[in-house]
Amino acid sequence: MKHKILCSAIALLLTLHIHPSITIMLDPAGNIHDQGRTIDGTSERTAMLQCAQALKQELETNKLIKVIFGRFPGEYTHQDAKAQLANQLHVDLCIRLQAYQDNQPKVQLHIFTYSDYRSHISYSAQEMVPYLDAYMVSAATSATYATDLAQLLAEHQRFVTIKSATALPVMALRGIRQPALCIEMGLKHATDWRFIIGPLAQTIQKVLS
Repeated sequence: MKHKILCSAIALLLTLHIHPSITIMLDPAGNIHDQGRTIDGTSERTAMLQCAQALKQELETNKLIKVIFGRFPGEYTHQDAKAQLANQLHVDLCIRLQAYQDNQPKVQLHIFTYSDYRSHISYSAQEMVPYLDAYMVSAATSATYATDLAQLLAEHQRFVTIKSATALPVMALRGIRQPALCIEMGLKHATDWRFIIGPLAQTIQKVLS
């Protein structure tokens, strides 16, 4: 597994050296050992992988954007390995995708950044940073991205209701030095994420521009 991740990272670094771009890492919830919550009879693992694949396709219509995944179907990747990959590639944004069952007709969207409530400590990007403090390097940028994303997505009220943009100790974001967000969706049906793929891709590009 580590060899595969290392090879993927080297190949991507070579690609980015030739074709400068924005790099986004998508990390759909679940893995081979954990199917997550159940949404309308479908596992969170399946729904979020499909969502990530659709979002990748939409984002990469912009030739300056390269999207990588934090996990592969049928495999288990530890959070430490995901964080290491994001940090080694210096991704511009890491997005964790999660979902839960909700009965509202529109997608209920929560946007989280990582915090263990010690954000008064600050580090520069050049410093050696303890693993548990890694998020502090980009904490301010992550918070700005979360706020901007929530405000821009609020313009698409036909499809989505913005519930919150909050800092919490989200374990799936732990160890990441780069800007990182967790987007959690409340879905009535397991495929309702498709209603926000277009608006979400547009707003992510605006936030990173």
